[in-house]
Amino acid sequence: MPQGHDVMVGGGTGARCVRHVGEASEPVVVYFPGTPESRLSIDGFAVEGVQWVAMDRPGYGGSAPSPFSFATIADDTVRVLDHLGIERASLLGHSGGGPFALAMGAHHPERVARIGVSQGPGVYSQVPEAWETLVGSDLEAVRVASTDPDRAVQLFASGFHDLRASIEQPNDLLLAYLLQALPADTHVLSDETLQLTFFASLREGVRTGVQGCAYDNLAWCPDWAFNLADVTAPVELFYGARDTLMPPTHGRWLRQQLPDARLHLWESAGHLDLLARSAEVAAMLTRPV
Repeated sequence: MPQGHDVMVGGGTGARCVRHVGEASEPVVVYFPGTPESRLSIDGFAVEGVQWVAMDRPGYGGSAPSPFSFATIADDTVRVLDHLGIERASLLGHSGGGPFALAMGAHHPERVARIGVSQGPGVYSQVPEAWETLVGSDLEAVRVASTDPDRAVQLFASGFHDLRASIEQPNDLLLAYLLQALPADTHVLSDETLQLTFFASLREGVRTGVQGCAYDNLAWCPDWAFNLADVTAPVELFYGARDTLMPPTHGRWLRQQLPDARLHLWESAGHLDLLARSAEVAAMLTRPV
């Protein structure tokens, strides 16, 4: 398996920690980690013949904390591609990273070949029954997001404190927590190699706090600040039929909104099947357009 290395792009509050795996001659997939994953997820995706790139969003892992939005993450991604000498790439976003991959496609279509979204959310106010899944502090955060974004960030952050505490527990306790929260992912989490890579990614993601998670939610829980009709690259949508966290209704809604999209329904899958199917997905995203 190819070995990854980290590079820092930019400085100060603009410093972004980037993981890079693979050879410069290979086709590129830029990975947008889920909430609260980190760049380390691609260590489990690495296969011969694909060049992987993943950036920690601000407040995650090795990147400096600062407010961010769809537009700023898209611009940061262009800076990373320029730094690595990559002109055009395919994109893959998992869960909370999915909308950021789509935003990159809308803001910088000339840099994007294909886009993959794995178990990512649609717009909560428009996806059938999605709004009802928001509760407590998250629901209040959405209500105040347009008038008091700083308050919304605080509310979103408060919803991640228990998750961070669970992630910081020993492996057996973290596994028990995840199996209870995501019972359909037992087949993925029982694979020790996938499990340990995923745990490392989660722990790196929240190592410096949960501010990044809060800004993720601020971007994609309310209405999105970009138009899906502007995403002109072909989009592959991957959803698990047994996923209760981001059910296939999100994928069906996205397919209807995007100009060029196909929906792939993984019949026995929960929320984490990308961990086991990354080679399959990468092959689909790097085939000629």
